[in-house]
Amino acid sequence: MPVAEQGLALNPDYAFLHFAHGMAAVRLRNADTTIRAVLSPHDPSIFAFKTLLGIGLMLRGEPDDLSTARVHLREGASFERTTYYPFIGAALLGLRAGNTDEVRIWISDPLKKFPNLNAEYVREAAHPFYEGSPYCDYLDRLIEQGLGSPPRERSV
Repeated sequence: MPVAEQGLALNPDYAFLHFAHGMAAVRLRNADTTIRAVLSPHDPSIFAFKTLLGIGLMLRGEPDDLSTARVHLREGASFERTTYYPFIGAALLGLRAGNTDEVRIWISDPLKKFPNLNAEYVREAAHPFYEGSPYCDYLDRLIEQGLGSPPRERSV
């Protein structure tokens, strides 16, 4: 992270470098640095910052953080140019809260936008975020809630 910090000292308005710094902080499980990575609401990548803020709050895991994380993930999911990350993060929060109806909604929405999304894809892509966190075991439970298993390979 020192390289990102040096870059931000040279150009504190470089939005993507703030995002990269936040991603590195997630990898290092530094929730506070992840949360501080969020920038201007006018940035075209704000969906990524909202998502990253939600994930950082999830990782920190304080009770107030979890409700705030849900808000930021919902906002991240609302943008046209979003990814599936805020949806999966919100689904994981729903699982943690025991709200299966909420989980099913958060899973069905990204499947409309990303029809090839499945649990194995999420596990591989989200591995650095969730491994060793309280959410790691929840990924399997997303299959039960409708995320879907990876497609089986066909034998020829």
